[in-house]
Amino acid sequence: DPLGPWPFTDFLARIVPEDLESYQRAIELPVPAAQSASNAIRYRIRRPDGNLRHVEARYGDLREHDRSYRFGLVMDVTAATNLSERLQDNSALLDLAMESIEMVLW
Repeated sequence: DPLGPWPFTDFLARIVPEDLESYQRAIELPVPAAQSASNAIRYRIRRPDGNLRHVEARYGDLREHDRSYRFGLVMDVTAATNLSERLQDNSALLDLAMESIEMVLW
């Protein structure tokens, strides 16, 4: 559900403290002019309702005449992140089960 426009300072305040420094380092670096794709960074935010969400920001620089602009899009990737974590956990459980029964699958 879209939250509508956020002032940038409000947006930064939502980033969890453990992720804020890496977020700021990443977006301060210029996107190389020869790079056609945008950059991406994943981090976590705390929503106004208290929910912790995983998000991915894709951003780039637009150069026009003698000016440069930063553009970006933030997407909620919580479901994909949770699924990936569950798959890793299940894989570890399967490895442990395989070791404990000394069986090999082909």
